[in-house]
Amino acid sequence: MKKLLLLIAAVCVAQAAGPLRITVLTRLNQAVPEAYQLFTERWGAELIELRYGDFEAPPPDWDRSEVIFTYLMPREAAERLAPQFQAAIARGAKVLAHWPEPAQRFWGLKQDESLLAAAVEYWVQGGSENIARCLAFLFVKVAGRAGPAVEPPEPEAALGLYHP
Repeated sequence: MKKLLLLIAAVCVAQAAGPLRITVLTRLNQAVPEAYQLFTERWGAELIELRYGDFEAPPPDWDRSEVIFTYLMPREAAERLAPQFQAAIARGAKVLAHWPEPAQRFWGLKQDESLLAAAVEYWVQGGSENIARCLAFLFVKVAGRAGPAVEPPEPEAALGLYHP
């Protein structure tokens, strides 16, 4: 009975916390809107609040997110955005940064390399489906919230034939 009550309390606390704020910063964000739509259709709109943009014009309040994922962030951007990243890390945001070296140098970030490698693999494979799966990965594996089943990246075709 105690275990059941603890489980119910944990679910209530998770629901009371509201949606998880996730920010994705990358120059390769064309598939993100469609990926977010796939995520909300599959797992619901109440789980995450997504912000995305590139390094030159990050979305408003990106540094207030609980999870921040960067893909292919240049050294110059890592240095310029260092104060915001340092503040986010200090307040407990979970940050996965690809490339890891500038993140460690400019932000003092020590990240879980296995989580970073797994998140990057979704982006390497590309496509809206894989980005939606990456959002689920960030929700469950990085933020530690109970939620959608985390599916591995779906391999994309490496070659194609163009016929006009």
